[in-house]
Amino acid sequence: MAFPFLEHEGINIPESWRRLQKLTEKWGGIFIVIGGVSSGKSTFVKFLASSFLKRDKKIAIIDADIGQSWIGPPTTVSAIILSEEKKEVNLMKPDFMEFLGILSPSIDINGYLRAIQKIFDSVKRENPFAVIVDTTGLISGNEGLNLKLKKAEILSPTMITVFKKNGEIEHIINVLIEKKFNVYVLNSPKETKERSMNQRREYREGVFRRYFEGGKIFRVRTSEENFENNSLVGIINYQKDTLALGIVVGKEEGELLLFTPLEEIKEPIFLKKSSIKLSTEGKEI
Repeated sequence: MAFPFLEHEGINIPESWRRLQKLTEKWGGIFIVIGGVSSGKSTFVKFLASSFLKRDKKIAIIDADIGQSWIGPPTTVSAIILSEEKKEVNLMKPDFMEFLGILSPSIDINGYLRAIQKIFDSVKRENPFAVIVDTTGLISGNEGLNLKLKKAEILSPTMITVFKKNGEIEHIINVLIEKKFNVYVLNSPKETKERSMNQRREYREGVFRRYFEGGKIFRVRTSEENFENNSLVGIINYQKDTLALGIVVGKEEGELLLFTPLEEIKEPIFLKKSSIKLSTEGKEI
């Protein structure tokens, strides 16, 4: 699937976005986009990315929305590198990926922040002109505030774009400004509609289905007894990098049967567990 920019996004680009675009394309740097669920974040990230690519700038996009991912599969923090030579990528095959095995950062905030730091460090080594970071919709209360603040402290952004809808994010805006971050506030486009829990699950299942499409079954040696069928796992190498995700589909004679989109598995690897269960068609169980 080619990187879609703004295809089928279904909104008219506001003039406020275009004004901000003119600023950011001169600066370069690190841009964080935050807001609540279905506030327009991902669409704006694609909009910014397209503006840099039109000027033939090498950029990186970090997808840190682990529950509603669009660059890598859910449960991961992932990133892609785009440039004049590489303006289209296959989604679900990110350049960098870190498996967390959770769908909300509130389950393991420290692990989530470590994953962002690791992916950010990997991206920086590519020397992009701009890094654009998409984030989760977790903004409520002290948990949402502390998460966004810690993320900003890790990334030291050139600018934070905040999408505001119904005043729900004012507490975060106020603290970010107080901490001297460069904050630019936008209203959420009126066309954005909040997804229900069922719609969010259906979206995840669609992304998982695309990710595992064409997968194969491998036999993996393991002494671990506690892998249940349909468990989602991360396939990790001994440099602690995530190679891919897999689904446990059986066990025979000390070997796990693992369904994964990897072309081959070169051991040694180890498997990182999660509590998430999927069918090989991406359905949550």
